[in-house]
Amino acid sequence: LSDSFLQILPIIFEIRTSSKHLKHSKSNKNLSMKFSLHLTWFLSLVTRIYSQTNLRAAFMSGEHGIGYRIPGGVNFETHYYNATNFANQIKELPISYVIIGLSSGAFGDRYLAPHSVLTGLNRGSTPIRHTISDGNFPSTEDFAIEDYPDLDLFDDILTAMEGINVKVIAYMAAQGPAMLKEGEYAAYDYNNKSPYVDSCAECPGLTGDEGCDCAPSVWKWKNYVKANYGDDSSASLHTAYAQTIVKEYAERYGSRIAGWWFDQGSPEFSNGELIEQIVHAETANPDAAIGWNHGYKVPLRNNNPGIEDFTSGHMSKLKQACVYWFLVECTMPSSIDSSSIH
Repeated sequence: LSDSFLQILPIIFEIRTSSKHLKHSKSNKNLSMKFSLHLTWFLSLVTRIYSQTNLRAAFMSGEHGIGYRIPGGVNFETHYYNATNFANQIKELPISYVIIGLSSGAFGDRYLAPHSVLTGLNRGSTPIRHTISDGNFPSTEDFAIEDYPDLDLFDDILTAMEGINVKVIAYMAAQGPAMLKEGEYAAYDYNNKSPYVDSCAECPGLTGDEGCDCAPSVWKWKNYVKANYGDDSSASLHTAYAQTIVKEYAERYGSRIAGWWFDQGSPEFSNGELIEQIVHAETANPDAAIGWNHGYKVPLRNNNPGIEDFTSGHMSKLKQACVYWFLVECTMPSSIDSSSIH
């Protein structure tokens, strides 16, 4: 900021000089214009410096972080995950933030925390707290997951990270429970993929067709949106995701979430403007950093200022990347080198 202050000094001097002359000159039209211009330049510079020194993603600048995704919903990995052990594993590492999936990776049909609407619609979409300790997590349709209390694993992770002074960025699949990008077939309960959902029994009543080839969780979510938003058009699904899913989590965790990364952030899958309003509301965290995957890979795009506070993205395994994603992964170094902001 000291360098920036040196930039301001000449303009402050000019403003003071012009203001003094303005008071004592009989012909002050030109001086008045000069004073006005200098004041405009001054305010513009101060605004620019203020914005540069109050960046939402400043905590990431010059630092390192790691990304980690844990399956959401009802499953043994979520149930047995120990946030304290995670904190102990990384507390000696030189990192200042972690990116953790609040959704189940890129799948918006499951989450790591209970939800007032989604848990009731699809009990398998959010975790349960079970008393078993022998490592044999039940995985049959006879296991009544509705009988067990909620597990807020994301809260456990936030608490553990606060204990070692590491900030948390929440990764979210913006396609939401409607699975707008991947499609219904990719949902956790499509065609009896989940041991806790009998698709063959539920699909006929939801779709009107016989058979098991539906995802009850997707249909129940769409029916909820129809009942509360008038229809299940893309626009309504986008709005419902933002106002129902994102808002509840954003307000619950507030400033404990230092940032958000929304995958599937293209307009065809989500309403980015509405989501940003919600996560930056006073009831959530106005200072939260936000990143968007708009589907742009190479060349690398830095969409700050304007769209995002940090450039989101992730690498694939090197042994896979150059074979399957050559243009995306193997050209990344040259793309970074040519970027004006590193």
